[in-house]
Amino acid sequence: MQAYTAARDTRRSLAVLVIVVLFLLLGAALGYSLRQGAVREATLAIRVENDTSLTQEIRILANGGEIGRLTLGPLDIGSLRWRVGWTNTENAVYEVRAVPTFGAPDGERVTVMNGATVIVELRVG
Repeated sequence: MQAYTAARDTRRSLAVLVIVVLFLLLGAALGYSLRQGAVREATLAIRVENDTSLTQEIRILANGGEIGRLTLGPLDIGSLRWRVGWTNTENAVYEVRAVPTFGAPDGERVTVMNGATVIVELRVG
């Protein structure tokens, strides 16, 4: 009778151990997937130089969408800070462009990492 009880206790202990291990594996997988979906943030510090003899309104674009406008006098310099966010990757790529009223636009493609401030220097004219 004691051998039967010991075997039953061993099976019960083994079943509890398997359940605990499966629970821990499920928690690890869930934690990993939540971390992958977390929002990462960075700041683009955009500096624009008006290299013309005209006062211009300059549109600042990021990935094709307008994020701001600067009005700069001749040979003037302006700046704009823009916070960006993304998910599912460690880094993100942004294309930043400065489009003036008159003259040639300028653009730069930058890679940002979580928590970083990336300086983007553009010159129009």
